[in-house]
Parts: sequence; structure tokens; C-alpha cells
Amino acid sequence: EFRGRGISEAWAEEIGNVGFEVTQDPASADLAFFVSDSQLTVHPEVIGKIPTVSYFWGWPPGTWHLSHLREDREKKLALMAACTRVLTPSIITSYQLADFGIDAQMCLAGVDAKTLGNAEPLSERKVQAVWLSRIQPYKGLEDAIQAVALTEPKIPLLVLGPGDRTPYEKLARDVGADVTFLEPTDAEKVQIIRESAVMLCTSRYEGWGLTPLECLYLGTPVIAYDIPHLRWLLQEDAFYYTTVE
Repeated sequence: EFRGRGISEAWAEEIGNVGFEVTQDPASADLAFFVSDSQLTVHPEVIGKIPTVSYFWGWPPGTWHLSHLREDREKKLALMAACTRVLTPSIITSYQLADFGIDAQMCLAGVDAKTLGNAEPLSERKVQAVWLSRIQPYKGLEDAIQAVALTEPKIPLLVLGPGDRTPYEKLARDVGADVTFLEPTDAEKVQIIRESAVMLCTSRYEGWGLTPLECLYLGTPVIAYDIPHLRWLLQEDAFYYTTVE
């Protein structure tokens, strides 16, 4: 989601730490690890020839059966079914695969403590809210914007992540919200989280939900949209809402 050390690099390091030599050359590999289902179509030739592990993060339900994605999805499902092992980061994503007849083992990704541990010492938190994710319709960014617009005095909202911000910039102007859009480096992201008074997790769907966990790890309180997955993931460590008002 952000520039810098990502989940793929963290997985590669962990795999290397247990004695594997990590390579991106499939011809010389004895085991293939696909860190995302999106990578399955890159080197399908190794599937069935060597032990193959695929990590499935989940699909937003609204995209499962869209006609322009169906052929690609069916291809990925067939490749996943042919893998030696399929891993998922949550019980919700394992249910998704079960709907398609694919068994999966849950393997929690966790947070990258090495990156998050590089934050500067915190003197005091700023009166600001933070929202971080890819900007997608199902992520519910409009809730965060409308929420800060209702505060008095106005609480600034920092939106961290890539995507089409145009409709949300318009919404912020229409409701009078103080919103700043940024695409920070990992180090900058961590510092902003540490400095913020609260993280707003407004997503209507999550395959994993890594960002609120990062915030909790850094001691930033989380207000999350009340969906079963976030309840399962965050449990009593977050505050939950169902309406902005």
C-alpha cells in the first residue's frame, strides 16, 4: 500500500530466517511461495511441479462475480486449487475460499514490528485523526470525512494512501471538513500514526485489516466500523460505530 518495506519483503525475510535461500527465479526453486493470489498467473508453470504455497488476502464481495473479472477469477481459482497449500490471513477469507470448494489454512500475517519500531519518540499526540488505506469505494472514506465535519472545533483528518481522491475532496469541501491527502513513505506513515489522536477504520470489507492493527501496535486508539470481521480481528481493543451521527 505504501512505498518502502512491505508485507512481501517481511515474508521473504522470515522465510530466509528459517533456512531457505530466497530467489525470484522459478527455474531454480524447490518451493514456490506466492504472497498474493494476484501473482499466481505470473509463473503458473511451477504449479504442480514443485510444492507451491499461495497466500490469499480476500476479494471484496461486490467484485466476485463481475463479468469483466470472471474469467480472470476462474483462472486464479483453478490455480489456487492446484497449489499444495493455500494460506489466508483470517477466518473470513478462509470462508470465501470454502465457498469455492478450496480448503485453506489460516496463517496470521501480523504487523511488521521492525518498520513500526522505527518511530521517533512521542512527546504528545496532535489533535488530528488519521485514515489509512487504498482509496476504494468499499473502504468507507466518506464516513471519516463526515465524522470530522461534525466536530467542533474541527478536527483535521489526514488521509494516507493512493487512489482516486477527487470525489472525496469534493465531499470534504461540501461538508466543510479539514482533510489533507498524503501518500507517505513507510517511515512518514508510522510517525503520523504515532502523532494522531485516533485512527478511523471505516472499511465495509476487509480480507485482513492490517492498518488498524498497526495503529493499535503504535498505541493509537481505533474507531472501527462494526462489521463481523473487524470484531473478530480487533475484539475489545477498538471502539465501534454503526452510524456517523
